[in-house]
Amino acid sequence: MYWDCCKPSAAWQNAADVWAPAWSCARDGVTRLRDFNAQSVCGGGPAYTCTNYQPFSIGHVGYVFSARSSNGHANTRDYLCGCYRITTNEQPGLVLITQVLNEGGGLSDGQFDLQVPGGGVGDFNGCVAEYNSPPDGWGQRNGGIKTVNECAQLPASLHPGCFWRFKTFDSRKGLQTTKSVDRVKCPRALTRISNCVRHDDHMLASAPEALDN
Repeated sequence: MYWDCCKPSAAWQNAADVWAPAWSCARDGVTRLRDFNAQSVCGGGPAYTCTNYQPFSIGHVGYVFSARSSNGHANTRDYLCGCYRITTNEQPGLVLITQVLNEGGGLSDGQFDLQVPGGGVGDFNGCVAEYNSPPDGWGQRNGGIKTVNECAQLPASLHPGCFWRFKTFDSRKGLQTTKSVDRVKCPRALTRISNCVRHDDHMLASAPEALDN
């Protein structure tokens, strides 16, 4: 899991085959930037991850944004802003629907890295500029915090997503291997936040649990 506060990869103009790029936000995490060419804070610019990119649940389904490896695709245009239904071997009954907003350069093919406050900041820590976080983020630079009590270290605006992690996942089992990964039509629960819909999205079936399409 990660939360680096950087501008999402999908928020760049022409980053993906979409109707519109994903939103990035100003330093307050709320004001949407309409300049899709604005530089990321992680490159010295004014564009950050929006606070509302935090995960949430509707019923028994978790909705979460993520990074993904190229999985054999030639470039990000082929997969950014796509949505996937994921189940895991470790946690039967858990269903996640994720929209991919970032490229995951260090991930194995097909692997997802969930965007969750309190996750590691990785190589680029934009949270220093946005929240005056520690240099290595909260907890470990790669991996982030380990317990729900550590959520108190984060800004209050990020607490809901941090608590979601510990409420949703059995930390003893983690999310190491997937049972199934299927591309699905993006639910409005995610696209009304991200603003990003791929051109071929209408050709896909909705996840059976996605009640808001």
